[in-house]
Amino acid sequence: MNPFHCMTAVEQLAAHLRVEIARGELVDTMPGVGSLAAELGCSPRTVLGALKQLEHDGVLRKQGVGRRSRIALPKDTGRSGNRVAILLYKSETRSDPTVVELLTRLLAAAHQAFYASKSLHGLGMDPERVGRYVRSVEADAWIIVSGPRGVLSWFAEQDFPAFALFGVRAGLPIAGIGPDLVTTDRLVVRRLVELGHRRIVSLSNLARADRSPTRVEQAFLDELALHGLPSSPSYNIPKWESGAAGFRSRLDSLFATTSPTALVAEVSHYFIAAHQYCLEHGMRVPQDVSLVCREPIPNRELCIPETSHVYWDYRKLLNRVVRWADKVALGKDDRRQTHIKAEFIEGGTIGPAPQGL
Repeated sequence: MNPFHCMTAVEQLAAHLRVEIARGELVDTMPGVGSLAAELGCSPRTVLGALKQLEHDGVLRKQGVGRRSRIALPKDTGRSGNRVAILLYKSETRSDPTVVELLTRLLAAAHQAFYASKSLHGLGMDPERVGRYVRSVEADAWIIVSGPRGVLSWFAEQDFPAFALFGVRAGLPIAGIGPDLVTTDRLVVRRLVELGHRRIVSLSNLARADRSPTRVEQAFLDELALHGLPSSPSYNIPKWESGAAGFRSRLDSLFATTSPTALVAEVSHYFIAAHQYCLEHGMRVPQDVSLVCREPIPNRELCIPETSHVYWDYRKLLNRVVRWADKVALGKDDRRQTHIKAEFIEGGTIGPAPQGL
């Protein structure tokens, strides 16, 4: 699973300000609400909400009425945090608000956190290439974002701490966290079946050599079977060649034969690409095809009707990662894996299956 983009305008602005603080662009005290609103083109209300969030997270400290808040990121805390490398799925996700907040929270906790210069995608998801690269980097601990099974298996065998943020980690002796998508996948399938859908396809094409179903994918197939529906991995969880052309080619082949009436997209960009494909081919959502996303949609509050999606509190994910980093900095061995509660939000992108299908 790729990193998700689920922040409100307030949260996005707070993440942006954290980056500016980490870069040294903002030092000592934070500019006033009016100044920030004018410079950033935001409403004063959004700026005020972002500053309150930074105060809540300990990044800013109030100094009294009429005085600017002091920036509280530690320059010298008296202890040397770990050198924590963050290995991203793709380099482009460095600007993702959630990834940015992860970095700044680690820095705020006095860890020497940094993005790895290469990404999983750039290393071809190849455990051997990843291993050679990791050994060339000076780091005490690693955070792997959306790692495939083979890569996470390699990290689990090493003698340095590693944390799997998302990724195919079940059963591996490696610390990790992610949303409980097994439960929500069952709920999604159940609701689609109630609406008369029998051709439900999961668009979940994690890059990995072993295409056996993941824990979430297997739950999806099991729920289909429970309702007496065909559950073939080749149809219900199809794979495709990397890139937009491969994605669209797979959709072409699906709709040319046994057209799905519902698509469950693993990540938001699959959802958006599938929605665009349907519009280009004259298929209405949800009258002809129902769409669900397994993660929050960016700026979903602007969508009419609201998208059907799975929601979880990303802050709980980040809190767990920072607590893990604090523990390993103290020499503790923490390999606990946890799932946070996720919720299926039924929006206007799903509806009854087309008659006769």
